[in-house]
Amino acid sequence: MWNGEALNVNPHVMHESYAHEVSSAGFWPGDASAPAMFYSYAVPEPAGFCDASVAPAAAAYDARLGEFVLPYEGVRDMLRASGQFEAARFEKTRWR
Repeated sequence: MWNGEALNVNPHVMHESYAHEVSSAGFWPGDASAPAMFYSYAVPEPAGFCDASVAPAAAAYDARLGEFVLPYEGVRDMLRASGQFEAARFEKTRWR
């Protein structure tokens, strides 16, 4: 996983942002220790943050990481379903 180093960011910027409040979201490409996922966290974590309702259904709060995660496979499944939906819609709405 991430080693904690900030790439291409001045340490002063990191210190200032994490000294106050910050909300971050991004994509982790995955490695041997964790699969690919989208993530979102807040520092400091607001009260009730971990209990917030999020969507889609594949997204959830990961207490070990202290952030919300959406596995990449969950997104791929949605893309597949969306493609199937569009194909069916197209087939049914073709004017003959």
